[in-house]
Amino acid sequence: MNDPFHLACMKFGKIDTFNGACLSAALVEMGWLKENIDGNVIRFFLQDRLDIEILEGGAHYKWSPGPNYQDFNVGDIIRIKHYPTASGFRVWQIIAFHLGGLGQESTYELKVLDMSENKTINIPCVLLESNIFVEKI
Repeated sequence: MNDPFHLACMKFGKIDTFNGACLSAALVEMGWLKENIDGNVIRFFLQDRLDIEILEGGAHYKWSPGPNYQDFNVGDIIRIKHYPTASGFRVWQIIAFHLGGLGQESTYELKVLDMSENKTINIPCVLLESNIFVEKI
């Protein structure tokens, strides 16, 4: 997954609890930020995420993606069963990750592989990562 907050958690050795200052430092070190940001800004970015719990006191966070979480990267090929009236699978390749800004979700850009001459589509990361019917191939 190319989500900067998830990548920062992974940088700490796949730990699930972290504080805002360490997260900010990791994001700077990884090149997602130019300089450290205030804890209130970190809290603003994390407050609406379903996979992040703000712990008591407000400076520490717990990352818990849930039991159906899947990890995707640019280049992965994914599929999902086609409608019951059709046979086979729909197949896409993840060709880009677009980091969301204020009031905007991060998305994966998908290129369809099972049809010709189709435009790419953008899917919110949370929809792809939490869908139990999507599988990497």
